[in-house]
Amino acid sequence: MLDYLFPILSFIDLFSDWEPIFSFINTSLIVIIVLPLYLKSPLLKERKMDSFFIIGLIY
Repeated sequence: MLDYLFPILSFIDLFSDWEPIFSFINTSLIVIIVLPLYLKSPLLKERKMDSFFIIGLIY
């Protein structure tokens, strides 16, 4: 039984030092997916319009 587990465990152990890389990749994917969705959201457009009118009232 251990003969079958050894290659699998050694393969998993190979990636133990790669945790920061996986974390960076996951974070990058989240940013790539979430940022365009946020920029397309109608809520952001409403906030831009509100700030535009507030700036217009100041001047």
